[in-house]
Amino acid sequence: MLDGRGNGDFFLSLKELLRYMLAYSDNNACDILISFAGGMDYIQAYVKNLGFDNTILRVTEKEMQDNPEKQKINRATPADVSRFLALILREGFFMPAHRSFVQETLIQTNTGEDKIKRFLPPDVVMGHKTGTGMRTADGMRIAVIYFSLAKSRASCKNCSGVISSGRMVGAMPIVRQTESRSGNCFKL
Repeated sequence: MLDGRGNGDFFLSLKELLRYMLAYSDNNACDILISFAGGMDYIQAYVKNLGFDNTILRVTEKEMQDNPEKQKINRATPADVSRFLALILREGFFMPAHRSFVQETLIQTNTGEDKIKRFLPPDVVMGHKTGTGMRTADGMRIAVIYFSLAKSRASCKNCSGVISSGRMVGAMPIVRQTESRSGNCFKL
């Protein structure tokens, strides 16, 4: 987010901040948006109100950068993450333009292309997001979260029936702790 902007003040719209957060995993943009939304307590109350009882969101990206052990505080079950993705991508949660923005941003995301996307045929349109935690002092990576939404433009015969013509499907491997390099976690 700061690349090419120098040391002075500059303005970014909420849309630009969201794009930086989603497409480039920009932690500064994430923390700015957390602050704008009212802070972690407000966000936790909001997701709880949406029914995500197994999601805990308490610490910011800066707090996790300052103390990697704090990565263990924020957590969600695969079921909650899947339900959240379904919620934000279905009609009615966002206005159509906002939902399209999220979908297009995820499709244009180029971080994490060495993960699941590398194993798919080139005709598969895929929106995805990778979250790779930092390593602890003993070399353990706290978490690797990768979610994707894929839609094939043509039938995909070698995909074990996962992706079929015109159908949207999701995949979401979550690795809690690993010593492995993150790309190795996604070999299918």
